[in-house]
Amino acid sequence: MLVRGILALVALVTFSARADVFGASDWLRDPRMDGHPIVNYLLRAQVPAPAPTGPKNIHTLMRGEVTLREKPVSAELFVTGDDYYTLRINGIPVVQGPEGGYDFSYPYYRIDAAAYLVAGKNCLASHVFYQGLRNRVWGSADNRAGFILRLEVTYSDGSKEIFGTDAHWRVHPLEAFPGEETIGYSTQFLEHIDMRRMPSGWELVGFDDSAWVAPLKGRQDHVFTLQVTPPLQRYTVRPQTTKRLEDGTWFYDFGTEIVGHTRVQVQGEAGQVITVRHGEELNDDGRVRYKLRANMTYEEKPVLSGKVDVIPFYDYRAFRYMEILDSPVEPDLWVEVRHHPFDATASAFTSEDRSLEQIFALCKNTIQMGSQGGFVDCPTREKGQYLGDTVIAARAHLWLTGDPSLTKKALYEFYLSCKIHPGMMGVAPGHFMQEIAEFPLQYPLMLEYYYKHTGDRAFLEAMAEGVFPGLFDYYASFENDAGLLVGLNKPEKWLVIDWPGNMRDGYDYPSNDDPNTLLNAFYYGALRCAARVEETLGRDGSVYETRAERVADGFANLLVDPATGLYVDRPGSPHSSLHANAVPLAFGLTK
Repeated sequence: MLVRGILALVALVTFSARADVFGASDWLRDPRMDGHPIVNYLLRAQVPAPAPTGPKNIHTLMRGEVTLREKPVSAELFVTGDDYYTLRINGIPVVQGPEGGYDFSYPYYRIDAAAYLVAGKNCLASHVFYQGLRNRVWGSADNRAGFILRLEVTYSDGSKEIFGTDAHWRVHPLEAFPGEETIGYSTQFLEHIDMRRMPSGWELVGFDDSAWVAPLKGRQDHVFTLQVTPPLQRYTVRPQTTKRLEDGTWFYDFGTEIVGHTRVQVQGEAGQVITVRHGEELNDDGRVRYKLRANMTYEEKPVLSGKVDVIPFYDYRAFRYMEILDSPVEPDLWVEVRHHPFDATASAFTSEDRSLEQIFALCKNTIQMGSQGGFVDCPTREKGQYLGDTVIAARAHLWLTGDPSLTKKALYEFYLSCKIHPGMMGVAPGHFMQEIAEFPLQYPLMLEYYYKHTGDRAFLEAMAEGVFPGLFDYYASFENDAGLLVGLNKPEKWLVIDWPGNMRDGYDYPSNDDPNTLLNAFYYGALRCAARVEETLGRDGSVYETRAERVADGFANLLVDPATGLYVDRPGSPHSSLHANAVPLAFGLTK
């Protein structure tokens, strides 16, 4: 056991690379964050969480200039921010991130920045955002906020210089993103951007930042971890269709659903307000349905500066259509599409049935656009990585791309959620805790599937060692005399069965006092899977096999309708739902 534990620890250290790579660099913060202590939200869903007390919707511009004696042959850049940042070097976009993480394992990027640097002066500029909302997107509302980087350049003679965020950097508490109106499940702020308050050229060498202020300095309690996934893929997409409607509205169709950051270039009178709408559908009159079915009202009202403005929507949106109202001239419009790197040529499907090809294209685009540094439930309302959804999305992503990195990242993040409770969170990472009863039982399935695609034995062992004992001990505490789980649903965890509720096929489960057939089918499948994983690792999986057999006996004795041979939704129920039969069948539970 000791040897296995050491091997697992080595694998985790190798995976996470937790050394402090930022050296003497300072963690810089907006002065508006001063006096707001860190708040702990790593609490179970049943534990009352403290109310957010700090600032919200904080946008900050940060910049520093460095002088290089020649163009370097290499330049290693380490960078991260909380909640989010976009980094430019000499005005050129370099990277944005990070893509979700807990403070005790907070991700940073390590990238080669040599191509962005020149001999002489260089400007390192970051637009940092602290949301301040407690939601599924990331770990915010905790008053952890800031930005840090370290740049190590190597010259042609082999000598090196190191630069970093320090007291010479200047910050600008940006007031161009006013308002407190949120959309979705408190997912994002609407951006009524006031371009009169947006400085021009701030990301370039020579900008006069003398009126800017000194940042707050000093590390918070982040433990920095190398992010296993590469930076997001970004590229420019323009509308396929542009037309002016009779009332002067400009209408745009991008041809398919996309996810990204909208850019609108337009010039009008200072103080003039235009209206920008995004939507996934059209109303019956052909206008954009900007009040989405997903509780998102994509209508924002930027204010023009009087100069040529490029309106920079900071947060991403998911949409196909756009409208711009009250524009003084025809706007120029494009979207900086973003997602996890995706090789569209790695998979293809052809059929004589055109509708099947369209379905495949729709599903493929869903996986591509839904992979936003994590497998998000949706890129609109939640923007959160739910374990049950991820099990499905990860398989599809592996089939379509052969790229296991995003699946590995997800598995690691749900493993980290065991620090909050060994029963694992239903959505991770982040500070909005949801505990969904059947989701953690699907973790072994995703882990095994990842191993089958990669052969990554060290990671398989590390995750099994770190997750299985605590997870299965927790679920075993809810076994009844027949070995079936009872009483797990509320207040412990939420049993989703299917979502939305009208898709549950009339599932009959009015009481928490009876075994739920669907949940116990997942329990059986998880135990069988855990046994296979242990055997793959050359260990004894009989403890899981024995418990799985006990669950199977409970099904045979308590959950079969003798008249039909079908499983019922719970003992004594007259109803046999699709869910209560399909899931057991999928795991071979036909005893």
